Amino acid sequence: MEGNFVADVRLDDSDEVLQLPIVRNRVRKLLAGAVKKIALLGAPLIPSSDDSLELFLHSAGKFFGKDPQKWDQVGDTKVEVSEDGGKRTTKLTGVFTGTELQLVVENPHYDDRLPVREDHSDLNFNEKRKLISNDKDWMDLISDQPWTPAKRRLILTRYLHAKVDSDNNLLATEGAHGFWELSINKNHHTDIRIDRLMALLNKLNSSDIDVATTTAAAIWGLATTAYSRKNLADLDAVAFVLTSIKRALKLPVMSPEESAVADADDAKLAVMMGTTNSLNPSAAKALAG
Repeated sequence: MEGNFVADVRLDDSDEVLQLPIVRNRVRKLLAGAVKKIALLGAPLIPSSDDSLELFLHSAGKFFGKDPQKWDQVGDTKVEVSEDGGKRTTKLTGVFTGTELQLVVENPHYDDRLPVREDHSDLNFNEKRKLISNDKDWMDLISDQPWTPAKRRLILTRYLHAKVDSDNNLLATEGAHGFWELSINKNHHTDIRIDRLMALLNKLNSSDIDVATTTAAAIWGLATTAYSRKNLADLDAVAFVLTSIKRALKLPVMSPEESAVADADDAKLAVMMGTTNSLNPSAAKALAG
């Protein structure tokens, strides 16, 4: 049902993951009879997205056998009896232990190779975890759950953008390759914002050949729809492409041995990607050989 979702929850010191259903309050009301029966059997109640952070932690903790409201005594109770002016006082001292639960959300695209972006906070992916410490953060976290495919692609393109912007050529190549993969499905073109396209264009004339060629492939793939072509035209992409072509004409010609190695690499990549039908003739020959 729309608006309900499942959260993968685990304790910090454990590899055990529980898929915890979180339902809208109206759904829990519909299930009130069943929920009461479950509660009578001693099972924890299903959390609601309308619960406060404290209530959610209380419900979630019980699924792991952790009750933040439960205190257990450690050792024996110390008894001290004193008398003063005919008045007897008995003092009982005990040590109790309990559980404090905190909610920490892991970043699905965490990458410690990426730098901190103070100029673009939405492109920060080097923070592995975020502490959810108050009800506002909790409500912000679950307000758009479950993520739609479009929402997931939006976050993915932010991650790819951060990679493309990196000074690390390997990261930039990975980011451009990700955009190329998205470009294969034309329905995804509308998910790639104009600032993402600008980031790609800025890498088109990279001094690193892998970055430049992978970026060119991504832009070529995106140019197959009117939507992307308009955005590219607005960014004066033609000027970037012409500069790239002029530079390509000055590149040294590959030797037959180098061409054979390149064709073999293209063939291997095509097999991995399942795109052998689009190989150029020499690469197809290398694959057949």
